[in-house]
Amino acid sequence: MKINNIFKSAVFALAVGTVAGVTSCNYLDVVPPEQPGLEDAMKTHATAQGFLYSCYAGLNDRNLAGGEYQDNGFNGSTDEWVMPAEQEASYGTHFAAAKNTQTTSLTNIKHLWGSMYHYIGQCLLFESQLKTLGREYQVTESDAEEREWLAETRFLKAFYHYCLMSVYGPVPLTTERIPMDLDASEYGGRFHMDYLAKYLANEFDLAAQDLPATRESNEFGRATKVIAKAMKARLLLLVASPLYNGEFPYPDWKNPKFETDGYGRELVSHKYDRKKWEDAYEAVDDAINEAIMAGHSLMTDYNEESNVTLASMNWVPVDIADETQKEEFLRKIMLNRYIHSTSQSENPEILWSLRRSIQYVEPARMPLHFLKNPNGTWYDGSWAVINPTLNTAVNFLLMDGSLPGQNQRNDENLDFPGVNEWYEAMANAPAGHEDMINLVRNRDPRFYAWIAFDGGNYLSRIANGQPLTLDLKKAEKNGRQSMTSKNYASTGFLTMKHLAPQTSVAPSGSGFATSHGTDMPTVLCRLSELYLMRAECAAWLATDNKHESGDAFYAALAMDDINIIRQRAGVGELTEAQIGSSYTDPCSGRTKEMTLTEWARQERFIELWDEGFRYCDIRRWVAGTEYLGPGVRQGLNGGAMNCDLATFNTPKVINDAFTFGTRQYLYPIFINEVYKNPQMIQAPGF
Repeated sequence: MKINNIFKSAVFALAVGTVAGVTSCNYLDVVPPEQPGLEDAMKTHATAQGFLYSCYAGLNDRNLAGGEYQDNGFNGSTDEWVMPAEQEASYGTHFAAAKNTQTTSLTNIKHLWGSMYHYIGQCLLFESQLKTLGREYQVTESDAEEREWLAETRFLKAFYHYCLMSVYGPVPLTTERIPMDLDASEYGGRFHMDYLAKYLANEFDLAAQDLPATRESNEFGRATKVIAKAMKARLLLLVASPLYNGEFPYPDWKNPKFETDGYGRELVSHKYDRKKWEDAYEAVDDAINEAIMAGHSLMTDYNEESNVTLASMNWVPVDIADETQKEEFLRKIMLNRYIHSTSQSENPEILWSLRRSIQYVEPARMPLHFLKNPNGTWYDGSWAVINPTLNTAVNFLLMDGSLPGQNQRNDENLDFPGVNEWYEAMANAPAGHEDMINLVRNRDPRFYAWIAFDGGNYLSRIANGQPLTLDLKKAEKNGRQSMTSKNYASTGFLTMKHLAPQTSVAPSGSGFATSHGTDMPTVLCRLSELYLMRAECAAWLATDNKHESGDAFYAALAMDDINIIRQRAGVGELTEAQIGSSYTDPCSGRTKEMTLTEWARQERFIELWDEGFRYCDIRRWVAGTEYLGPGVRQGLNGGAMNCDLATFNTPKVINDAFTFGTRQYLYPIFINEVYKNPQMIQAPGF
């Protein structure tokens, strides 16, 4: 019984909760009074287990899903990708955070608040019933199983609180069932971030004590000791980051009517504390060690027999004369595609995953007009609306490990021109790929694995078993079909991330059939994220970002973790000579010193691109203006129709309405939460 079936088992218990009134949006109302029907959920082992699985259903909230765009208010509001402006207009709440147009009405925000407190309430309800009716009916097979089930809901409550904190900052802490007749004056308000972090970190620790280190494949998705430790590390990294460690931009934002024990009316720390980084480092180091002991490791190989041949990758524009070295480079490209599309049972890197249930991840990414039926009709299951930005394209590394526009490595063997030549056709391009531009030459294997561009190939078997060479300029090919079209590569780029390398669409009967050759997961956490978390903590501790003297001991540790990821990716390692180099971002125009912390952030941007982390990352770094300010996000001229190469490859600002305001560091809560609770305070600026 795999995790998607576990959720199906939860339907009965969820129905019980709905009858009992769990569906309210208000976090104070998510814990329902006992009603007839709850007893049925605790009569047998199977029904009680179904009730437990219902507590996991919060993981299906699409606001938590990396790579998702429908019903997600965060992924489309970063500098990673955009949708065509005409398509974006249909998803107002999804892109409000990109335009600073959010309000406190449910018509213009995503209500993650209501969803997460709903499932916190579901966990509390399960716990109370298990300890009463469950024990009466002896639904668990042993005391150890009861402890494990309670550890799972303890973990989930902590995780759902963390999810809320990652976008809302300080939130109410719900630890017990709230009587429905409780006077409004007794409602809790937002707790101080540091208090929440200490309490929830302890909850993750307590949960880990009674959780197994691993799960069998039929139970992937359920909490483990490794997952609990990994989520504790995420939590402590959040509160160690600048937004909650001395750089919160609203020093006067406090609770007017509610106090946190030991913190008074304060909500965030306004003074830098190095110990937060030390605690975060220790937590992530512990999580990595636990993961390794449980048998996890980075994915470094894949089953070539079931994969496409490397010969189909010979179009990749890299200057590697040695055939053995080039073959290894191409194999790295394929490996990076497999990491995100291989099931947990085949990928030791995945710490936490679900069976993929989101049906629009693939069609939203695939190009237009790549296959016809025998009757002449085009395959219409692709929409080309997830368009990587030019910011993405220029901020992936070169294959030697430097950034485009940097020459600090002085590698005479690497041919990469100056920015004035980036958008010109590549000289000596492989036959049939003459429209590729210099910008895409000699890049990081991850760039070729995940980013698709004009003149390059989209996967290797997508068009009835054959590769597709993209022509994004012409309507009769893969370009914009009409000036009223909502579907096209508006930035001049598409993405292949989250698609299996073997994905193939073929005519079938009167329609089309899609095959993948693998059981694709929705990845919630993988080991590479932990290495990058540890690198970020160590980089900060090595310099304290100029707050204090720092500790040089951590510098080598940070570089080691960054290079663990680079070695697996197949890109040049970070060297000491690169630390402190200057880099001018071609899109923002900002010149910055590439400190060790900046390199750690850069590696995180690349390795975890389009996995749902960027929204929180930019905010916890207090870097909204740098990455999301007006005019920063750019693309090529993908909106032009039937144009020449020079017109198509002209950089332009994507959307004049995209901007960033200080109030965007915290997401607003639904206004009713403030009206109903006298102790509640809205996010600053709303």
